[in-house]
Amino acid sequence: MTQLTVKQMLKRKSGNVVSITAALADQPVAGINSSVSMITKGGLNTVTRSLAIEYAKEGIRFNAVAPGVVDTPLQKDIPKESLTARQPMKHRGKDRRRAVQGRMGRRH
Repeated sequence: MTQLTVKQMLKRKSGNVVSITAALADQPVAGINSSVSMITKGGLNTVTRSLAIEYAKEGIRFNAVAPGVVDTPLQKDIPKESLTARQPMKHRGKDRRRAVQGRMGRRH
């Protein structure tokens, strides 16, 4: 999908590509078993940096957003204070998957 999008952006000489990644890919934490899922996120981080350099002169920007900890059932056994302590603003996000459903750009 990114290849097709970049082709269109090259015609316009501008564009932005934003990827969603995870902070754990660059800053692993002892006790959090995430090595398998971070293989993908680490690769995504690397390709995002490479593409940013490759297409900078063409006016196309590549960025990655790494959300912090979000309260989900996956963290039910981890002390909340431990999760909050890892966040720069000492705040955890809320799981809003039930509220945000449907396709982007369309009314639900």
